[in-house]
Amino acid sequence: MNYGKFSQEELREVIAVLKQPTSSHTESVNKVANFLEDVVSNMEESGEELSILMDRNECIGSILWTEPDVLKTLEEEGYEASEENLHEVLSQVDKEELENCEHGWDVINDAVSKASEKLKKNQ
Repeated sequence: MNYGKFSQEELREVIAVLKQPTSSHTESVNKVANFLEDVVSNMEESGEELSILMDRNECIGSILWTEPDVLKTLEEEGYEASEENLHEVLSQVDKEELENCEHGWDVINDAVSKASEKLKKNQ
């Protein structure tokens, strides 16, 4: 199975090399090895594409939503940009819709609308 430009075998080989105990390995090397191992394991379990390691030259566009995006939308809609409101909106977000780039900001705006009765307004 390929994950972007790397095969599963290649990634496992890199992880094995990074995990070999040597005196030259820093904590950073161990963190990267553990990260790669977790990413590969999670992707195997979920069946999702390992886009984090894909060949970026193949990608022509992407949307990466962040919590600050949601907080900004809350403010623009007249709600408090609070952790409580953030979590309320995120509970309304359909992950599959977020992954569908054709809907853009509508996904976030719709989630704010769905949660509007539970959100605290700006004062």
